[in-house]
Amino acid sequence: VLSISSEKDALATQEKIKQSKKQLPSQTVYHEIQGGNHAQFGMYGKQKGDQPADIPALAQQKEIIQRVIEWLKPAKKLP
Repeated sequence: VLSISSEKDALATQEKIKQSKKQLPSQTVYHEIQGGNHAQFGMYGKQKGDQPADIPALAQQKEIIQRVIEWLKPAKKLP
């Protein structure tokens, strides 16, 4: 499982993510986007209760894509 969150997300907060860890596999990979917020995950505009992002939406989207691609790469095979 890959769990991507954002620093300024006031809806899916870091506390909520921490509480949900017990429901995910121990091998889950966690990544927090610095300066990102909730709305910029889907680029659907401001969300009530969310914090303003410190980074542009496209920068957040690019980081999401990079992390997903990196996570999907197969592990190197041992000789």
